[in-house]
Amino acid sequence: MNHSGETIELKPSFLRWSLWFIALFVVVSVFGYFLQGYLGNLWWSRHYIVSLLIPLVIMLLVAWFAFVPATLEFSSTEFTIKFPFREGCTLSWDELDLYYRVWGNVLMIQFETGQTFQILPYAYSREQWQQFMNFLSTRFPDNKASGDIGGTLFKWRRRKKS
Repeated sequence: MNHSGETIELKPSFLRWSLWFIALFVVVSVFGYFLQGYLGNLWWSRHYIVSLLIPLVIMLLVAWFAFVPATLEFSSTEFTIKFPFREGCTLSWDELDLYYRVWGNVLMIQFETGQTFQILPYAYSREQWQQFMNFLSTRFPDNKASGDIGGTLFKWRRRKKS
């Protein structure tokens, strides 16, 4: 836990990210191959399979640049995030509105300034990511959202019984 005010930096790994993404892409592609082959009797040619490298590379890079921050740091007082090709920002934890793990993995973190960030955890080591998630859940349990609609987080507010 980070109570001392020290800044903790999460370091993304393009190799870790690429391996995870390629594995996911292969699983989905194999499923599609057999689905089309057995149900539609449309077996993919070798050229078609090789041509899948084009969307693989494009999606891998787009997701890396859009959802994996180049800089992700936090301390007991601040949160700093910077994505490639975008201006970075440092926000006070006092401005934290809500956070939520979509599908249990992708972190959405929303601040009162209206800024919402989506962060894919697969580029970070399990230990670093768990440290960050533990920090959020122990320090800000009341800021955990109930869900999201179109990229905006919401929280069901429970009525107090009279």
